[in-house]
Formats: sequence, structure tokens, C-alpha cells
Amino acid sequence: PRKLHVKRSFTPVLPMPEMDRVGLHSQQRSTSRKLKA
Repeated sequence: PRKLHVKRSFTPVLPMPEMDRVGLHSQQRSTSRKLKA
């Protein structure tokens, strides 16, 4: 799934499915902490 790999890194701000959400969850967690702080 090479297309999925590109889409995953290509849709970080777009509402992705649960699968992509899990990968972004880690990145968003760091951003959420910064925004909350």
C-alpha cells in the first residue's frame, strides 16, 4: 500500500479514518498539549 503511506503523511490535518487517526493520534497528542499549555 504505497498510496496509503503517501496519503497518511499527506493528510495530517484532514479528517482521516480510524486507521489514519491512530497514527495521527500520537502527533496530535503532542500538539494538543502545546495548545492546551
